[in-house]
Amino acid sequence: MENSDYIDGLTSVIVDIAKNDNAVIVGRGAAAILKDDKSVLKIGLNSSKEDRIKRISQRENIDTTLAEKIVNEKDAARVDFYKTFFEYNGPEDPRQFHLSINTTLIKLDPTISMILAAAKTFKEGLLTH
Repeated sequence: MENSDYIDGLTSVIVDIAKNDNAVIVGRGAAAILKDDKSVLKIGLNSSKEDRIKRISQRENIDTTLAEKIVNEKDAARVDFYKTFFEYNGPEDPRQFHLSINTTLIKLDPTISMILAAAKTFKEGLLTH
């Protein structure tokens, strides 16, 4: 499959999903693809490399050396994907989000509260592009 075919197909699917009134799209460049869609609230979640290594190591039951290799490879592939197809420096580039949350520094409950507050504020028309 050619890169243009892949991104065209991905864009089509993401745009179709975004047309639903209550959709959550995780990753796949969705915020970048929907950058001009004023009806979409875009939130980015990120965490430290160390947290991601630990999470993968535990989830996959592998040692941290292998987990670090996986994180490094995925990070490089994601950055390459963004630089190839979008106008951003990578998936964590904050310019594509209304709100970007570092989940290393902000734990789950406050993160949920922030997302709900952002959704309410967005629905009220108080956030702009």
